[in-house]
Amino acid sequence: MTESELVAAVDASTSKSLRLRLQDSRRSWFTLAMCMVMAHTATIGNRSQGAMYVGIREHFGASHGEASLPPSLQSSLCLVGGIFTGFLCEVIPMRYMSLGSSLLLSLALMVCYFGLTVSFISFFFGVVHGLAANGMFVVTSVVVGEYFVRWRATAYALSAAAKSSHFLTPFAANHIRVHYGTPEIFLLLGALSLNGFVAALLVRTPPWRLHLKSKDAGLARLKSGASKEHSSTSVKDENTDATLQGVNNSTTADVAFTTEPLLEEVPLDHEECGSYHTSSGPEISFQEHSVPVTAANSYRRVLSMNATMILGFCGNAASCEGLAWSRSGGHLLACSVVQGLSCGAMVTLVCPVIIRDFGSERLPLVIGGCHTVMGVVLLARPSLIGYFKDVLGSYVGIQHTFASLNTFLAILWMIRLLWPKCANCA
Repeated sequence: MTESELVAAVDASTSKSLRLRLQDSRRSWFTLAMCMVMAHTATIGNRSQGAMYVGIREHFGASHGEASLPPSLQSSLCLVGGIFTGFLCEVIPMRYMSLGSSLLLSLALMVCYFGLTVSFISFFFGVVHGLAANGMFVVTSVVVGEYFVRWRATAYALSAAAKSSHFLTPFAANHIRVHYGTPEIFLLLGALSLNGFVAALLVRTPPWRLHLKSKDAGLARLKSGASKEHSSTSVKDENTDATLQGVNNSTTADVAFTTEPLLEEVPLDHEECGSYHTSSGPEISFQEHSVPVTAANSYRRVLSMNATMILGFCGNAASCEGLAWSRSGGHLLACSVVQGLSCGAMVTLVCPVIIRDFGSERLPLVIGGCHTVMGVVLLARPSLIGYFKDVLGSYVGIQHTFASLNTFLAILWMIRLLWPKCANCA
């Protein structure tokens, strides 16, 4: 054995011992708590877009299209920028990436307090804030995946719950707009999001990732084979390689999750048609924020990842069809519950599936790529909503469309689940 191979073997052994000692430990749970704070503060801007949109129209006298530009840019770049931020996470330590993203996110919001034009708001809130939020999403996803193995699905469920726990944020933003003004929305929300910077100070780069940065450690990783990351106790479905099938597994979930925001205006459509009067806030809020922990844990304990994804897509398809035929607030609420639980079951498994298929060595790039796919699909939201509502006059068509899409994805995952069994029988 040459000297370089010996050094590589020592680095690989050290990295493995660090993983065994720190993964699923008390430090892991503390890191998860800090990542939850970061994820929560990173989504403050997203959940306040309604008040910002109205405030921009009132404060600047902007048209509907001009006022929608900053929120649209923020929503798109918050996902489409995943490739860029994923690459940065590969070359910059996680600690510095989290500190920079959280600080930039807060400053971008607070700088908008001094904005005099919609273009100024579009750049700092839409572009800078969107990219910074995406950086925080990628960092928290990677760190949680690195620090957990046995409790990975539960950890991602808690992280997803933190990003969705904004029941009062829209009301608070609107209260600030009414009583203080539109610029104060950006200033106060930016100050609140600084709590994410404090949490980022306590998040450390996983020590074994520092070893993976060395050139010799890369050779050792290729020779060391399966580590604890892919042990029989980490996941239930182990007969998977990093192939194009893995790409399909990770991206189809992201494409399906984009169907949820497309249905946010469904209650307004029913109300305009006079079928019933509804307050869209509580119902769509439950659909969007229903506790993913409950669904993820209840399904993950008894079902494999593939089976859970199949049930999730089937639930999404059923809820979309139910929304198309709903004629009362009770029906809408029931569909919201089904879709919320279905998305909650799937959203926690995206990163575990990615880690299972690709490993954790290139996790930032893969997660960033999935976010980019999701963002590209979301770019079609305005044109789809405009076509079905403005041209056809109803959202029923879009509900049938996404019910069909979720059914198709459920069939793909069913094939994925049954294919190894059929191959073994043959």
